[in-house]
Amino acid sequence: MTLEPISAAKLIALMLAGGIFALAGLYMMLRPRPEGAAKIELFGLKFESSSAGLLVFLVGAGFLAVSLFVPEKSNNSRQDPLTDRPEVPSEQPPNQIVPLPAGADTKESEPNDSVQTADIIALGSTVSGKLRTKESDWFVLPTETLQGKRLVVKVRNLTGAYTEVFIYDEDEQKVAWEASISVEAMLASSIVSGKVMFIRLQNGTGGGNNAYGYELVTSVKDL
Repeated sequence: MTLEPISAAKLIALMLAGGIFALAGLYMMLRPRPEGAAKIELFGLKFESSSAGLLVFLVGAGFLAVSLFVPEKSNNSRQDPLTDRPEVPSEQPPNQIVPLPAGADTKESEPNDSVQTADIIALGSTVSGKLRTKESDWFVLPTETLQGKRLVVKVRNLTGAYTEVFIYDEDEQKVAWEASISVEAMLASSIVSGKVMFIRLQNGTGGGNNAYGYELVTSVKDL
């Protein structure tokens, strides 16, 4: 017959109960009794065989024996196969457009309205900023390790104003240009050449002094 495991708390309770019963039984058997009572000798000690203490002692010993032979129940909780199932990343459906991240990693730092004051950005980071009427924001991307790849600049105009995107090589020669008035992402791309590539965003709206927000992210593709 296999003994069912029980929790640690129940094992401790059995041991305590067994100890209490055993001690109580010993006390009842060892306390002085009138002469002439039947005696038994155990481990060099004489006990009253007719005393109820023997029964109490045996009960305590039984509790202690149970606590020694019954296995302890593991504390690991049983996993629910439905709720505790490890998450498996879902595969990206083919040809699905991946939008820009919800939040930007960094923000532009003014002044950055010239090639000399261009903000240095990292490949793959998302940059947020604002453009006023006819203003330009310049960025420079280190590309020494990206030779022979295609640089892709993705820009989202957050308010739907007219936006222009320019890409320049390290000699500040324009190699790509795109424009859009849509709030959807706009792409401009060029083959990487040189140690750096410059990116310029321009607010193409005329009149007024309204500023609008944008998000910019860069990536590269193999040719």
